[in-house]
Amino acid sequence: MKFFSPSGKPSTGFWIGGILLVVLAASGYLLWRYRSGNPVTSEADLLAAAQANARGLALLEWFDEQYQGRPAADQAIEAFEEAVQRAPDWLAARINLGIALLNSRDADPQSKAEKLRRAAEVFHDVLARDPPNPYAHFCLGIWHFDRGEREQAYAHFRAVTEIDPQDAHAWYFRGRCTADEFESAEARQCFEKALQINPYLNAARHSLTQHASIAADRAAQERLLREFESLRQAEVEDIAAVSYTEMGKYATAIGLPPP
Repeated sequence: MKFFSPSGKPSTGFWIGGILLVVLAASGYLLWRYRSGNPVTSEADLLAAAQANARGLALLEWFDEQYQGRPAADQAIEAFEEAVQRAPDWLAARINLGIALLNSRDADPQSKAEKLRRAAEVFHDVLARDPPNPYAHFCLGIWHFDRGEREQAYAHFRAVTEIDPQDAHAWYFRGRCTADEFESAEARQCFEKALQINPYLNAARHSLTQHASIAADRAAQERLLREFESLRQAEVEDIAAVSYTEMGKYATAIGLPPP
């Protein structure tokens, strides 16, 4: 491979070689940073964990579909389990496993209940390792919210708003879990904060229209309803629902490990 052309300028081979060196150096640095906290994990295991995690991410995108005759979400669980087994201290893989379990589409009620139990166990384990982890707090909030356990859910969503005050979904769900949801001043403040951060989060706008203080102001309520309908019809609204990709960034699987 020639690194310089007859004119003396760097050739294509020079640039390719340089890029490869940069990629290799960056990869080595990331592996060193990760292994410094986990010296027993080999490079081969880290690579296998990264590959399993990537496979899980792809499958989770099809969580509501069948892939090769099996639910994609269940195959994502298996992939993330492999990633955790290969790299036990990689929190991103544990979080992704919990998210996949939380979104299981298992048709067997007993089996699905077991997966949900495991999801909570995974997120509690993450919090034991990293107490201010917003992913674990948010997903535990969703876990309790979906079971109607609003008081427990509130504590986790409040934790997320304190860790990351700019997360609109956390403010919305915190408002939903506030005692006297459509009566309290705190709930209204939460919904307004969510809209301030993300004006397209229509669920927060809809909740505001049902709040007693807004319902008493006919003009304000009608304005919010017009905005809500306009965004809905234009199909530019952001969703807040207990479904994968609709719960916000802290309930969405993580692609890469932290450096």
